[in-house]
Amino acid sequence: MARIRHIAIGTQDPEATARFYIEGLGLRGVGRLNSATKEGSIGWQR
Repeated sequence: MARIRHIAIGTQDPEATARFYIEGLGLRGVGRLNSATKEGSIGWQR
């Protein structure tokens, strides 16, 4: 069965978005990236 391995989401409030995915959907945070092009990027995993 095929699985989704990556989804990119653009948001103005990455912390609130992270809370939604962690608390609301039961995912866990797996990483953060702060760079000139990807400021505030957060990864999740089930």
